Amino acid sequence: MYVHTPFPNKVYALDLANENKIIWKYEPTRSQRHPGDVLRHVNRGVAYGDGKIFLHQADTTLVALDAKTGKVEWTAKNGDPSKGSTGTSARWW
Repeated sequence: MYVHTPFPNKVYALDLANENKIIWKYEPTRSQRHPGDVLRHVNRGVAYGDGKIFLHQADTTLVALDAKTGKVEWTAKNGDPSKGSTGTSARWW
């Protein structure tokens, strides 16, 4: 099972058959978090597809994590937080 926390937007992969053991954890670096206090607590979850977990971070970075290892496969920016943009989606386009 994959879970996404409120700010600071950590993602965990859990093994439910093994007493909820944490398989891996992803945590955005401080520079990847949105600077706005109002937006810090927005959490709409993650999406799964093609063996990847997708996280749309508040700083508008879309992150694709390998679902088995939690390693970052790729990232893409789709906005500019300095102009008020943020990323809160839990879907893959």
